Amino acid sequence: MDAGALEPDASNVALVEDASVEAGAAACVGTVGPAPDGARAVDDPALLARAVGAPEAGELCAGVVYEATRPIALYRVWQRDRAYTERGRWWSLERPTNSREDYRRDNAICPEWSALDVLSRCELRAGARFVVGPGQSVRCQDRSLIAASAVRQVYVDNDGQRGVFFVERCEQLGAFPSAN
Repeated sequence: MDAGALEPDASNVALVEDASVEAGAAACVGTVGPAPDGARAVDDPALLARAVGAPEAGELCAGVVYEATRPIALYRVWQRDRAYTERGRWWSLERPTNSREDYRRDNAICPEWSALDVLSRCELRAGARFVVGPGQSVRCQDRSLIAASAVRQVYVDNDGQRGVFFVERCEQLGAFPSAN
């Protein structure tokens, strides 16, 4: 870790990296894990608060705020007929290869939020801040519950309504899941 980077501690971590803590009736599962390549931990309580949600509300269960020290590849599955969602807030560090149903469950995405039919790759800009952590449980419109997930998700504070994006060089990789 470089000299300017923060060690994750109580000021910049919603939950310590390797703990599992009871949050109301639902436990946070998984870990925040190591810092992504090209990122350093930083203190940004406001960004952390926007990314971490209560049980059954979605978002992250726990997280650490990072700042990109170089461009970082991120992947997003979104709905083709809602093109404005291509550069949304929720991303993955790895290219997803699982089924649509598994991706929905692993990332706690309610069916009414997205059809999850197209995959894009974008670069997070150097200097951009983002949050990484395991997913929180979510109660969907049909009252079904998607459990908290150990899968690490990425929150980027993109805001399409204000035209604020921290990702660039986006490329649509095709239909999701891929046919091959």
